[in-house]
Formats: sequence, structure tokens, C-alpha cells
Amino acid sequence: MPSYKVETRILKDENGMNGSINHFVHDNSTNMFYVGAVNRIFKLSQSLEVQQQLVTGPEPDNHLCTGSACDGKTKVLTDNYNKILLIETKTNGNDRLVVCGSIFQGFCEFRDLQNISKKLTIRMHTKLAANTENASTVGLIVKGNLNENILFIGASYPISLHCKDEINKNVFFQIRRDIPALSMRKLTSDDNAFLLCQEGSLFEQKPPSALKIVYDKIDKYIIDFVSAFSIKEYTYFLSYQPSDLNQDCETNASPNPSQSRISLTCNRDTHFYSYIDIPLTCNGNNTNYNIVRAGKTIIPGRNLRTKLGVENSEILVALFENRHNGKTDSAVCIYTIDEIQKKMVTNLKKCQNGSEAMKGAHFDDGATCKHQGSVIGSGPTLCTTIKSYYGGRISGVIGAQVQPAIVFENTALTSVTLTTTSNFTVAFLGTSNGHLKKIVIENKTIAKEYDKDLVIDEGSSINQDTFYDFDHRNLYLTSQRLVAKVPVENCGQYASCTTCLASKDPFCGWCTLENRCTLKSSCSMADQSSDRWKILTDCTAIDNISPPMASSTEDITLYMSIIDIPRDSNYSCVFDFGDKKQATPVSSWNFGISCKTPQIFSLGVDFGSTGSKNSTLSIRSEETKKLFVSRNFTFYNCGSFTSCTSCTDNNYACDWCIYQNKCTFRTNPCNSQTIFSRNIFEYDPANHTEANYTVQIYGDGIRRGPTFCPKIDKGRNGDVYIHNNTSKEFIINGTSFPEIRNGNGYKCILGTGAYSSGNIEAVATRVSESQLKCQVPSKSYGLPENGILEASLRVTWGSGAEIENDGATVKIYSCSKMAHGDCSLCKNFEQSRAYLNCQWCDNPLQCEYKDRCSAVGAVARCPGPQIDQVSPMVGHVYGGTIVTIKGRNLGAELADVKNNVTIAGVACVPVKELYQPARVIVCMLGASDAGVKKGHIVVLNIPFYQFEFQYLNPILQRVTPHKRALSGGAILTLHGDPIYLGTQLEVTVNDKECNFTSKTKTQIKCRLPPGKLGNAKISVKVDGNEIRQDMAGNISFTYVADPVISKIYPLKSFQSGGRRLTVVGTNINIIDQPKMFIWTNSVMSSLTNCQVKNETFMFCPSPKLLTRYRRLRRSTALMTAAIGFIMDNAVNVQNLTSINNQLQYFPDPLVYRFDPDKEDNDNVKLFKSEIVIINGKNLMVAAKREDVQVAIGNANCNVTNLSEDQIVCNPPSSQPKPTAGYSRSDIPAVVVQIGNEKYFVGYLEYESAKQIGIPLDYIIGGVAGVGLFIIVTIIICCCIYRRQKNKSKRDFEKMRYQLDNMESNVRNECKQAFAELQTDMTDLTAEIGDGKKPLYRYDDYTFKILFPQMLDHVVLHPPIPKNGSNERHPDVAICHFSQLLQHKQFLLKFIRTLEKQKSFGIRDKSNVASLLIILYQNNLEYITEIIKSLLKELVEKSVEGKHPKLMLRRTESVVEKLLANWLALCMYKNLEESTGSSLYLLYQAIKFQVVKGPVDAVTGDARYSLSEDRLLRTENRLEPVTITLNVEYEGKKYKCRCLDCDTITQAKDKMLDVIYRNIPYSTRPAGEDLDLDWVNENKTLQDEDNTKWKENGWKQLNMLKDYKLPNGADVVLTQYQKCRTLPRSPNGFYNREAVPITRTDSEVGTKYWHLVKQPDDAQTKGLSSEIYLTRLLATKGTLKQYIDDFIKTVLTASPNMLPVIKYLFDFLDDAAKQHNITDPEVAYTWKCNSLLLRFWVNIIKNPDFVFDIHKTNIVDSCLSVVAQCFMDSCSTSDQNLSKDSPSNKLLFAKDIPVFKKSVSKYFEDIQRMPAVSDQDLNAHLAEVSRMSTNYFTKDNALFELYSYVQKYSNEINESLEADSLTKAQQFPDRLGNVITNMEGPSNVGMAYV
Repeated sequence: MPSYKVETRILKDENGMNGSINHFVHDNSTNMFYVGAVNRIFKLSQSLEVQQQLVTGPEPDNHLCTGSACDGKTKVLTDNYNKILLIETKTNGNDRLVVCGSIFQGFCEFRDLQNISKKLTIRMHTKLAANTENASTVGLIVKGNLNENILFIGASYPISLHCKDEINKNVFFQIRRDIPALSMRKLTSDDNAFLLCQEGSLFEQKPPSALKIVYDKIDKYIIDFVSAFSIKEYTYFLSYQPSDLNQDCETNASPNPSQSRISLTCNRDTHFYSYIDIPLTCNGNNTNYNIVRAGKTIIPGRNLRTKLGVENSEILVALFENRHNGKTDSAVCIYTIDEIQKKMVTNLKKCQNGSEAMKGAHFDDGATCKHQGSVIGSGPTLCTTIKSYYGGRISGVIGAQVQPAIVFENTALTSVTLTTTSNFTVAFLGTSNGHLKKIVIENKTIAKEYDKDLVIDEGSSINQDTFYDFDHRNLYLTSQRLVAKVPVENCGQYASCTTCLASKDPFCGWCTLENRCTLKSSCSMADQSSDRWKILTDCTAIDNISPPMASSTEDITLYMSIIDIPRDSNYSCVFDFGDKKQATPVSSWNFGISCKTPQIFSLGVDFGSTGSKNSTLSIRSEETKKLFVSRNFTFYNCGSFTSCTSCTDNNYACDWCIYQNKCTFRTNPCNSQTIFSRNIFEYDPANHTEANYTVQIYGDGIRRGPTFCPKIDKGRNGDVYIHNNTSKEFIINGTSFPEIRNGNGYKCILGTGAYSSGNIEAVATRVSESQLKCQVPSKSYGLPENGILEASLRVTWGSGAEIENDGATVKIYSCSKMAHGDCSLCKNFEQSRAYLNCQWCDNPLQCEYKDRCSAVGAVARCPGPQIDQVSPMVGHVYGGTIVTIKGRNLGAELADVKNNVTIAGVACVPVKELYQPARVIVCMLGASDAGVKKGHIVVLNIPFYQFEFQYLNPILQRVTPHKRALSGGAILTLHGDPIYLGTQLEVTVNDKECNFTSKTKTQIKCRLPPGKLGNAKISVKVDGNEIRQDMAGNISFTYVADPVISKIYPLKSFQSGGRRLTVVGTNINIIDQPKMFIWTNSVMSSLTNCQVKNETFMFCPSPKLLTRYRRLRRSTALMTAAIGFIMDNAVNVQNLTSINNQLQYFPDPLVYRFDPDKEDNDNVKLFKSEIVIINGKNLMVAAKREDVQVAIGNANCNVTNLSEDQIVCNPPSSQPKPTAGYSRSDIPAVVVQIGNEKYFVGYLEYESAKQIGIPLDYIIGGVAGVGLFIIVTIIICCCIYRRQKNKSKRDFEKMRYQLDNMESNVRNECKQAFAELQTDMTDLTAEIGDGKKPLYRYDDYTFKILFPQMLDHVVLHPPIPKNGSNERHPDVAICHFSQLLQHKQFLLKFIRTLEKQKSFGIRDKSNVASLLIILYQNNLEYITEIIKSLLKELVEKSVEGKHPKLMLRRTESVVEKLLANWLALCMYKNLEESTGSSLYLLYQAIKFQVVKGPVDAVTGDARYSLSEDRLLRTENRLEPVTITLNVEYEGKKYKCRCLDCDTITQAKDKMLDVIYRNIPYSTRPAGEDLDLDWVNENKTLQDEDNTKWKENGWKQLNMLKDYKLPNGADVVLTQYQKCRTLPRSPNGFYNREAVPITRTDSEVGTKYWHLVKQPDDAQTKGLSSEIYLTRLLATKGTLKQYIDDFIKTVLTASPNMLPVIKYLFDFLDDAAKQHNITDPEVAYTWKCNSLLLRFWVNIIKNPDFVFDIHKTNIVDSCLSVVAQCFMDSCSTSDQNLSKDSPSNKLLFAKDIPVFKKSVSKYFEDIQRMPAVSDQDLNAHLAEVSRMSTNYFTKDNALFELYSYVQKYSNEINESLEADSLTKAQQFPDRLGNVITNMEGPSNVGMAYV
């Protein structure tokens, strides 16, 4: 369902607002928006993008100052609240922005709409508006006399300031008393702007164009202006005023309720003679909504105009509120302007009649209202320009009063916006909590709300100023902090016509043929027919279909009555059967449309057993191809019904042919007797209708319905029993059995299934229409074990036709088999089931069919009872035990055993419901008469001694455990001997059932129910008797609080699981077996068992990640999972995401074998060292040393160190024994276990002692002969050398381990630093994603690129003043010069000539290129042609030289600079939309990382740096401590992290970085302009004071640790106080950054230092710098991700890449081909030089060209290293690095080859892209050209260019003369005229005459 797409642009305080939005205005001509806010004015595009931003405050001011004059009053920074923001539309097109603010007593000024930074008035006009936040001001621009614009200003007296300062109250009153409440102001273009239209004249006795409150009432009669509007020649003001003049300064409120009023004045009346105001009352339900809050006027829609009886006359829709009991209710009231004017005329007449109540006593020149006698004329007029006899300026008492149209309780309405649509009048209402309500105004007293509230800005009030776009499709509005674009409708949310029309949304109607809810304008041809777009009528629907259903065998026409179907379109019927569809054409008829049914059987529709198929019949519009109305329609197939009942008992026209035994459609006649459908269908061809009704009385002689179907009646037949091997004749009762005419007769078929090898057929005869007789022969049947078989009964006749049977069956039985040889059971059959005819016979001795038993045998007596089983054999002494006795001959009926069962001498009463005759007796045993005892069982007076029953007395002696969680779920064990007797058992805890898990004689286990804290009552009942308890000395059971998990660590695991996690909490030990699991995507993992250590903690192995989520890459990719525990029934531990972060899963680590290339058998390592080193990867991603175990055979190898890629362990001193399960059994296997995963590494074989010792044979040989002495000596030396070599190898391995460990530490440091940096960058990255980066405007960016390192230039200044000499005409000359430059040939000749001059240096070339870009930045197509021509010449020149690769590398020509500038302008959009964010992130990441460590304030060196030259080197180890300070600034509080070694200014800069994050640097204050005060100590912190002494000419700057600021200290940043006596810093030492030079203060020779004393000369430093280079590595590792991301962004050739890049690269490729350059590196180098080196390297080194940021020296050094890395990546030659190579090259040695590949791929991807045509290029260049504004003064650029003409005039002229083409176009003469007009004829030779 589509939702409202509300576009918003948040203007936060952090973005420079320092307050909320005040006003909002729309420029209809440009579609631009302007926002007036506290201290800011914004210019927004139609898409709400901020185009410009103007800072208007805070400014130094004082409410007692008169404008800029203050008379010694102290000025403080005062917020500037926007009071008026209007656009003045002028006939000459010079529209301008009228801005009024609250500072300087309420000033006003004009601003340029194109450039709001440009002020159009020099003089400041003050004392016009209210000068406080809450005092109201309204403004309105209207046309006055002579078509001049007039500005009405209504300003409230600022009573809050008046009452605030009791001492200066009178002074303030004197300043503000002359500011009128209402005034008419001129809007001229001179210094008279904002003056009153007419000044007062004592001579003419005319008042000024101002309405003032009389002096003694100014501070008592406060008018709060709400809004102003103009209709025709009148201007109206809404306001609320006190109902009396007793303003209370203490409470700033009138004791009586306020009164809302509407004022009127005539626009032609510049003296307010026609002014009148009257009350405006909104009163209903005994509630007076007395405060008006907003109002708008509109000519209402037709519906409302009709009800109000007005025509082309406006109405006023006003919002009122009533405050009572701390809440606010609001109402909407409707007034007609005609009605308001009539009330005003009535008040004028009252005044003419002398009503004193009418006069405006609180106004200057108020009306006198004296009786004038008879009035001549037609009465008073509302518009007069002369002072009438009643004086004017009337405050009337007769008001306009209406009842509310709608009321909103507990809601404050703040804005109203009106529009009309489809004859409706609609209002959008903004609320104080940021919602938007929608109402339709039906009449004066009724308005209805529709749709739900739309949340614009939750909690922020909607402002009054709102606007529609040109077609009223979107509403633009503001809240206190954002601007929003809101669609007026969301019709798409309604999916059906019903919901669309039910919504009552006046914008939405149902577009019938498109089948969707839309605006009327979005519905095709909606104006041509009301049926096409419905808003008030019913939905189009199929009202009726005739006939209502159709047979599948019949093709008929369906006639459909359709409500409101458009008649001007074509349609089709579409029949949808689910999987099949077919369409048929449509015809029209009087009441709708008709269409044919489709060929059903050709579609293959399956009717199934039901015989019918529902289809969806839809009408499709052939115009839109959409189905727009549908209804279910049923097709039926009579042939699907196989019985008479199913055929005739339905809603279809089906008949049953009896003798054909089939169901047919009514049109198919049966050959004989027919039973018709119970429905009668009558078809009326004339009306195309078919009636369908059911016949209840069959008076037509026709047999209708299922009543007449041949059928067996089960109810009349009863049960039919047939004994086995016995013949039986029985009657079958039914209805309508047909008479056999010829052919076969009736048959009875008994279906016995598998017991009689199929069916049994018997002959049947027809007795009557309702009876058949069936004769079943004697037959032996196979019967089931229970002796009875229920056989199905079927009756057939004729040729296989079957009589319907509603369930009648035949039961075949056997007495002997049913009785199972039990006499008592047989006797039971005789008594209870006599119809079976069973009897017990002596001969044979069994139960037989009565006819087969002799008379003697029939009276045989039954044998005695027999017992097979008794259960249970024990019972409670109190009785109640239910005993079950099973056996044979246990009585034929209950009466036989009722008093004939005893157990242990105690009667056992049989239970009637459970007694089974002869087989089972269930009885309840009574209480023992002798306590615990034993006894046998007696049944039917026969004792059974083999069954001995025992009475016992059970007991509860002990309960374990003694305490468990109150949520239950634990296993409770009850002990006793005995405790369970094997009978009925019930255990409760606190009266709640404890469910059993196991039971024995001495022990019961049950699962605890939930309980409550404290001791629990345990009850055990056996056979309904509570057992005794004897728990003396044993602790009872207690419920305690559920376990709570407070912490889990570590939160990392490998995916195979098994890492030991420590779980901390409370009451953990009350759980028997806690289990841990994880949730991944709502799927629960397997459980792992935890090991409880004590009450507060336990160890749990991490669960294995589910198989379906285990495909993690072999990297540091991770997946998170929620953690849960099964701890009995405790719910609070089953999902712990609210307590801890989720458990992070990483890929399993890799553990490498000793020799991965060898087979397992040969993977043997000879152990000669003291340690075993096992290599791997990602070993520490989710593991620590204690998580890793190494086994060598049957012994452990103690792990001593673990790094990312190595495991180091100390093995046993002797070789361990091998373990089974491995291919080698002679040497031990090495196995690493990490969690659940085991890794086979190889085999370890210890070096034997004989390999190390001296061979014994050598010694013996030495003794044997002297001749062998030398040989022995050599051998001994070799042995010693071998030992030393082995020792060296061991030492080397140790050293390599130490180096690897050091490198691992550096990597770990990088990871930790990167994680911290990521945390710091999170908020920054989020804000950049929202577009919050301080990007320069296009014009500022252009200036930075064209004129780097320049703060000012002549092109930024207004045009150069013209010389007034008659002999010179510089205006004309410069115009002609501009025209000359527009000629391509002239400009090319001009540039070529300049470049030939030796004195025309590189700086001049850059200047000329930049000036040309200034001139043609709005015509880039032209300058592109110039660049192409010059570039071709440059290529030719380069190719002719020896080194063509050097082209474009340096700025050696104008075209190289032109190309660089041209590219930079075209790349602005790329920086704005994509690469700018990654560049800004890189800059901020470097800045954040640098300031995380110490930075020397004097030298600028830092601990964290990429540049060796800027690396901080200290002899003493610095260990800075990070402290967090609570900073207060301008009333707001922030948290800032500083280092204790920071200087005070460094700390202030860090605080400002937090306060002004992502805010343009130029708008924030400097640190040296602020004081830092320590609140608790009441001390101002300074860089330099008298606390430190100078030593040997050196003095150290103060640091935070010198002041001993604790962590969390409260500090305040305040404005620098000039009156302070203590010095700020040494001789103004600080600028915006540290300057690495030595400064001195007033003491001659004093040198300042911070962290390192700067050496006096270039002597060598005390320590070797190489020991600090690991910091470079650590810093680079931390920043690597951001460097990689930026370079990847730059070197990605996306499809939406700027076309200029592709065009330029193709141009260079073509140039290389044209000059037959075969070396691919040439074109490659040109591309690198043109884009990557000339543009991107410049941008990397100077991000301050793109962003309004501050680049410190250390950040600049780091950026230079990154830029150098980028440059090296563009080189085609290989780098030959050595230890003497620069550190920055060594730092990125591994990265540069990767970046080189990226550059090559970037060029290749661009080369494969489709070529960019000249048309596409020009379209893009035109788009870039449109971004330029009038920011630069092009005339001044022309003058600058002309200076080169002046300097090289002769050379240029000669060049033009020498070229026939330029000479033919008279360029020399035209240039001569330019020079003559610029400099006069005296300076020009004859050549120019």
C-alpha cells in the first residue's frame, strides 16, 4: 500500500540556525523558497536543496539601544528572530526580498533574490518591527496609488522586555512608544524606503500613515497580531487583544479573557481614516474559543458557495483556541467577508448615531462618535481618504459571531491552508505537535475530518506560512526545524472502489476503467463522463446476471445489469476458472451489457465430484485492458452426478432418468420415467430473465426432487443380523422401488470384504413400491476376533442400476466366537441381546445359536469365576483405592458381583460404569479396619489366595532441592518409604499441580509449577487421601527469585562454536542444568550445556552456528546472533539482546599443517628447538590464548603465545606416546583444538640424543691410532659446529618469533585504533549520509580552484569605477573587447601570441586561463572548443619532442591550466554527489586520528602521523590520559574528550569541533576569541600565566594536567572579555593552528615550547628516529580503510560517470592514434596527467578547495603523503625500494601495486564504454554552465585580460596583421579601436587610426 511521500529538509541548529524557523515565502516566478529563521535566511530550490545561506545573527545589541546608538549601554550577542519575510513583485521585474529582524529595535532591509547575501539597501531602517522573540509582527505588501507597492506592518509592543527590566522600564518605553502598532510604509529604491507613506501634518491636521496606541495605554493595551490578508481594495488584520486596559506586568497577562478582532483599512487611505476593527467570535457548546491563531481566505468551491449563498466572494477560515485546566481545545470557524463588512458598516452607523461605546479611545485620533443628526447620503462607506465627521479609527463592539464548524479537543491548531477540488473546499490544518489534519468544509457550521493525521515533524509546531505548487498537487510548509513538501493526496493507498469512496477524500475518486483510486486529472477522459471518475456515486458493479448460472453443455447469452458503466467505451467478458481464462465479446442492451458463455469443454474445465465450477466473470475495458468489475458465476455439469439424489437435490436444472440411470440437462429427454429437478426454471426471452424457485407442493403431477428417488430407508429397516452358517430372509424398506418391466430383476449384494473372499449375492424380489425381500443362503463366513462383521448392503436392478442406500447394513455374527467360551458372557447375551438368539449349551459346552442347542443343554449352569490379574496390590489404609480385577466368568451382570467382592476382608464396591460382564470388575476399596495389614481376594464367594493385597500408610520424609526459581520448571524430588503405592497420585505445590516425570516406591519426581517468593506448601495425595509428612530436621522447599544474567563475555565466537563464554548474574546456581542457545533469523540453534560455578557465574560453550548460516567467507566477515538461555521456566533469560550486544560469529580459523604439500604419513616435523610454532590464519579473530589447546600424542603442549597467524607452545621435554586413530603409530600426532573444532597439524619427532652427542666410534678410532688423530679432530669439530648450528637455528627461530610477535602487536594496535576511529566516525558518517557536509557553493569552489591561496581578487569586487574623460570610452571599449574574445580565431591568436613572449611567465599563464574561465563559465561549450584547438597543438608539439609523456604534467602553457580548470568545474557535481563524501570522510578520519594523540602546539608535530617529517619525537615517554569534559556553550551542554597534555587552546579547538561538527569552518568562532572557565574552581584557564617559570630562556605552555582537571569536570566556553587583566597568550601566540616557529613575548629572548623544545640549530636529535617509525605504520593501518575507500571511489567507472571524462580520454586516445604512437604508456600517462594528477592530486592535497574546513599543518602533511601514494600509483615504472627509500614510499609499498591495477582497470572500463557524442557533451556542459551565477564581476575580468593587451599590444597587433584570416575579419583595426577608447589616441600609433 503506497504511503505519503513526504520530502523534508531539516535545518538543524548544527547546520547554523541556532533557533527555529520563523517565516517561509515562495517566489512564483523562479519556484524558489526562502526561509527566515533565527540568525539565518535560507534559499531553497523546489526540491528543498539549500542553495544559499545567509547569517543574520547573533549581533551585538541591547534592547535599550536606539538602532546602532547605544549611549554607553553594553551590547551583548543577541539572536536575530526573523519577523517579516516577503517578496516584493515589481512591474520592471526587479523583484526583491523584504527582510525584517528583531535586532536593532526591529530593522528591515532589502535583499537580492538571486544572491541573498547581497544587500540592496545601504541604510539600516530600524524601529519597524517587534524586537523580541514572542512579540508578534505581521507584514503584507499591497499595491498603492500610482502602482507603487506599500508595506503594511503590524507590530506588537514587546511587553516582556518592558516588564523584564524594572529599572530601565521608562527608558525602554521612551524608545518604543513612537513605533506604531500599525503602519503603511514606502517600498522605494532610495533612502526613503520603509518610511511612512504620509507623515503627520499639524497644519493640515492630517495624521500620519500610522496607527498608534495612546502613550498612557501602550504598555496596557497589547495587540497580538496573527496574520494579514488583502481582498480587492481592503487589507484585513487578525489579532487578539485584551478585553480591558488593565494589563498586569507581574503576570504579563490580562485578568480578563482576551478577545479576537478583525481589522479593516482601505489601501488608498494613507491616513487610516477608514480603519475599523470589530470582535471576531467563535462560540459553541458553551465554550468561547477566544484566541485566534491563524486565518486564510478563499473563494469557496461550488458546493460550499451554494450552501452559503455567495458567488465569487471570499470566506475567512479562522482557527481559534480555548485554554482551560491546563489543556488547549481548538475550533475552526467560517465567516463570509460580506458578513464581516456588513457588521463593520453596522458599527459605523452606531458611531454616526453617537454611540460612545464605539469610539477607539486607545488610538491616537480615535473616532469621536457624536450624534450628527440626520445623515445625508447612503450612509457610511468602508473606504474613505478624507476625515469624515465621525473621525474614523473606530473600535467596534458589534462583532461577527459564528459557531464552530469542527472542534478538536486537546489539540492546538497553528496553521491553515485552503484549496478547492471537485467542487469541495478543503483545509489542511497544522498542529502544535507537528501533525497535519485534513478537513472538508461542508457548510458554515459543519466540517468533517478525513484520513488520518500526517506526521510532519513530531513534537515541532507547524508554522503559519504555507504554499502550494503551481498545480496544487503539493503543499509546502515548515515546522520549527524543517521544511516539508507534502502531497495533498494519497489516493494510491486505497486498493478498491469501496475503500476509495469510503475515505471521503475530496481529491480521490475511483477511475472506473483504470480500476484505481486517483486524482480526477490522472483519470483518462474523466471530464467526458461522470461514470469514468466517481467520487459521490456508488461504485460500478454488476447488479444482476440473467440467468444466474449456466449448464456447461449449453451456449447461452448472459444479460448483466451494471450500475453506471461508461457507455463510450468497448468491453469484453472474461471468464476466469483459476488456471484457465477465456474472453467473449460484449454487446449493449437497455440495462447494461450482454455476452455469450464460453465453450466450457474446449477449455478442459474439471467439474469434479460437486458437478459445478465457480468462475469469476469480469468486465474488461478494451481501452485500458484492465478488469474493472467482476462477480462470481457458476457453471454446472449434470453428467457429473451419479445418483438420483445428487442429481435432483441441487440448485441446477438437472433431471434423473430412472431407467437410463443417469443425470441429464433438462433439454435432454429420457426415454421413460423421469424424476425432475426440485427447481422450476422459467425463462422469459422478452426480458432476458429466468426465474428459479423450489416446488414445495407437487400438485402438477410431476415427480420433482430427491423425495421420489429410489432409495433404501435405513430408519425403517433397523439392524439386520445373520448368524454364521444360517440362511436368513429379511425385508428391505425404502421408497420408489421401480417396477421391473423386462430384463434382470433385483439383487442383494453383501460386501464382507476380506473375510468371505468378496461379495455375497442373493436374489431379491419386489414386494411393493416400498419393499423388497432378500433371501440370503446359509454360508460359512470368516469373522473377526470379536465374532461380528458389519457387511455393506447394495441392491441392484436391471442392467446394473443401483438403488441408493443411506447407510443400511447387515451384521453377520457367531455366538461362540463372540462369547470366547465364557459362560457368563453368553448368559449376558441371553439377557441383554436376545435378538442374537445365543444360549450356553452343555453339549457342546459352549455358546451356540439357539436353534442348534438341545433343550437340556440350554439350562446348563456356568462354572466358577477365574482371576487372571489384580491391580494394584497395595492401597492406602484410608481406602479409596481403585482395584481392577480381570478374569473369566466374573458374573453375567452387575447384580451378580455387587456384594460379592472383598479384599483383605474389606468390601470392594464395583463401579457400574466400568464393569464388563464376565471379564472385568473395577471396584473401590474401603478403609482398612486394622491399619497396615495383608489379605487375599474373594470373588463370588470363592477365595483366591494367590493374590495377596497389602494396606500401607505412605509418608513424605524429604524434599530435594530445597530452593528453586519462582518461574518453575525445575525437577522436584519427593522422598519417602513408601511414598508411592502405584495407585492414584496427586502432588501440589501451593495448590498448583506438580506434573510427574517419574515415580517409584520411595521417590516421586515432578516438574515445579510457577510460585511466589518464600516457603512453599507441598501436598501429596494417594487415592484421594493426603499422606502424612515427617520432615523433622529436613529443610522445607523455598521459591527464590529467577536467575538474572547481567553480563556475558567475550562476545565473539567461531562458527563451529565451543568457545568458553563467562556468564555473570545472580541466582545462577538454583538451576540444575542451564543450557545456552542462539537465535539467527528467528531460528533456534542446538543447546549447549553450561557449567555452573557458583551463585554468580557459570561457563557456557558457544553454540554452533546453524548450518544454513555457516557460509561465511574466509575473512573477518561476521554474523550476529541473539543469545538466550534455557534455565527452567525463566523467561527473562531467553532473549538477552537488551542486556548485551549480540554474539558475533566469525569464520573458523585456519590452522596449517607442518608441510601442507605432503600426505598425512609424511607430514613429520623434526623437533630440535625449545618451542613448537604452528602457523595459521585468523587465529585471534574470535579466540584468546586460553581458548586454544595443543595436544602432542597423549600430552599437552602448553600454549605460551597466540597471534593472528601463529600458535606458540612449549612441548614436553621428552617425546610423548602416540595416540590411536592416526595413520602413524610410532610418533605422536599434533592436534590443535579451538572450541569444537580439531585440526590435525602433523607428527612431531624429537631429535635423539645420539644425533647431538659425539659418535663413540670416532673416540675409539682416536685411541686406536695416532694416524687417525687429525681425522678424529676434524670429526669432533664438525660435531661441535653442528651443535652450534642447531643452537643458532633455535636462536633464529626465537628471534623470528619475537619479530612476528612485534608485528602482531602493531597489527593489534592498528585494529584497536581503527575500531576507536570507526566509533568516532559513526555519527559523522550518518550526518554525511544525510547531506550534512560543509560543501562550498559552486561559486566559492570555482574561486578556490581558479585562484588558490588568494583571499581576495578583483573579480569579486563591484565593477571598476568609470573614468569621466570625454576622450575615453572604457565602457564601449571593454564591450568591444569582449566581442573580440567571442571570436575563436582572435582568442586563439591572442593566447598563442602571449605564450610566445618570454616575460609571459607561468603565473601569467595561470592567471589568463583562470580569467577566461571566469568569462565563459556560463558558456563552457565555447571554452571547450578553445581547449580542443589548443590541446591539438600541444599534442603535436609534445610528439615532436623527445618526451611526449611529459605533456600535461606541469603548467607550462595556458591550455594545460585551462584544461585543469575546465575539468575542475565539470567535476563539481561528482564531488557533490559521490566522491565528495569519501574525501570528506578521509579528511575527518585523518583529523580525528591525529588529535587522538599528543600534538605539539608549537612545532605542529604529532604522535600519529603519516609523514615522518611531522612525527613527534620526545626523549621522555609521553603517556597522555584521556579526560572527558562537560562543556557548556551558549546555554547548551556537550561532552568533549581531551588529552591531559593538550594546551588550553588545543582543548578549546576540540570543544569547538564537537559543538560545530560538520558546520562550515568560516562560521564558527576562533578558539582564541573564547575563554575557558572551570566552573568548580571559578578559574579561567590560559595557555600562559605566571604559574610557570622561565628556565634557560624557555617557558612551557600550560596544559590541562597543569590545572589538574579531573575526568568529568564542568567547564564553560564564553566570549573573550576585553577587560580582563591577565594576558591571553604569549604575544597573541595562537592563530587557527600551531605555527612551527619560535615566538617571544614582551620578555626579550623568551622561547615557548609545548611537548618538545625546538633545537636552536640543525644538530642531530638525541634519539634515532627509526624507533618511532612503527607509529607511521600504526597510523597508516588505522586510516587504510578510508584511504582505500576514497581511491576506490575515484577509480570506479560507473555508468553514470560524467561524460567529460570519457570524452577527454577518447580525445587523447585518438590523438595518439593520429600521431602513430604505438607505445600504450604514452596515452596512459596523458590520462593520468590530465585527470588523476592535475585534478585529483590537487583535490587530495587541498580538500579545503571543496569544503569549508580548516586544514592544519599536520593534516596537510598526512594528505600530502596520501597524494604522493596516489601519484606513485599512476606511474608506469616499477618502484625499486631499499632501506634508504623515503618512509612514505615504504609505507605504501604493498598498496601501490594494487592501486596501479585499479588505475589500469579504470582506464580500460572507460575505454569500453560507448563514445560520448558532441551533442551529449554539449548538453552536459550546458548543465554545468547553468550552475554559474553573477558572483564574479566579468567586467573586472575583462579589464584584467586587457592589461595583457596593453602590455603586449605591438606583438598582438603584428600577429593579427600577419595572419590573413584574422586580418580579413579586421581584428587588427577592431583591437586598435579598443585600445584607443581605453587609453586615448595619444598612446596609439597610426596603425590604429
